[in-house]
Amino acid sequence: MRLTTKKFAALGAGAAMLTLLAGPAFGSSGVDVLYSSTGGTRTLSLFQPDGTTPLTSTDLSSGTSNFIAKVQDSSYTNNGFKVQATMSNLYGFANNTYNCSSEVPSSAVTLSSPTGLLTVGGVSANLTPVFTVVGTLTGTNISDPLLLTPVTVNNTVDGLLPASQNPLSQSQLTGSTATNLIGSTLASLAGTLPVNLPTTGLGGNFATPDVHPTCDTTATGATPVQIMDGTADPTGLLSDVQSLMTSTLGTSNPTLTQLINGGYLTSSDVSTMLQGITALVDQLGLTGLTSDLTSIENVLTASITSVTSLTGSIAQTGSYSSSPDLAINTTSIPAGSYKGVMTVTLIDQP
Repeated sequence: MRLTTKKFAALGAGAAMLTLLAGPAFGSSGVDVLYSSTGGTRTLSLFQPDGTTPLTSTDLSSGTSNFIAKVQDSSYTNNGFKVQATMSNLYGFANNTYNCSSEVPSSAVTLSSPTGLLTVGGVSANLTPVFTVVGTLTGTNISDPLLLTPVTVNNTVDGLLPASQNPLSQSQLTGSTATNLIGSTLASLAGTLPVNLPTTGLGGNFATPDVHPTCDTTATGATPVQIMDGTADPTGLLSDVQSLMTSTLGTSNPTLTQLINGGYLTSSDVSTMLQGITALVDQLGLTGLTSDLTSIENVLTASITSVTSLTGSIAQTGSYSSSPDLAINTTSIPAGSYKGVMTVTLIDQP
């Protein structure tokens, strides 16, 4: 899914004033771009450096400026994302009129995203752990003479996290109480957050221009410059959930009874799973299985082998922000005012 906000850019006298006027996107106005999925939303917002004022302009007269790009998730299904920008050439602009013969190439503008200014905040993950249930049932260990032949169990069942632990907070996911994680700290947290922010491959030069609405409407092959990206990796949460279960139950290999009492499984889900074991049902029947359920739950053990639900995806909440810098090489640019277009795009990725 590609989500785009376009901005009109203007260079001020002598150097640069980059004015960004956002058009509507997906029914939204201003600089926010909103995309809703089943059960959640993902929003791209652009702000002034103070982090709260919506971005309407940025002044490149000194040769540099910066802004903040923020992706906000609210119970969003576990997808990665990419935020990137393209830039048109900039053209002379005075008295509200373009001079298309007076051009500043897009290649004069460079964007960089310092990794030390990548931040995450308020991240949490609502997920379903998957348990692998193992053990051997005999007529002796469940006290049922109808079970004449031992039955080996090796099945999976969707579990739960206790209500007090779901969603997992950023503190639980990172093993700290930090509310913001900056720069190099993020690299050490790979595999612990529902979305990780890679710290390489960011920034670059706008070597090839994008479309300009007046002076260059047919431009193709615009150079995309990456502002920020996030890689979704639900398997990275496995150790967090395993540690949580071990700390709350006191064992990494609990019985089904312990898991049910701890809020990780329901007896009805366990019963449904057992009903799918043909050898067990053939000997006990559904009625016998139901009457022996408590004994069976005391014998079988389970471990968390995945946090990717059998029936759905992880839902993540939180914000991911970058503070990119824009810089312009004013060499050989005649004094005057110029205006162009920068496009910032949010791309949803599996």
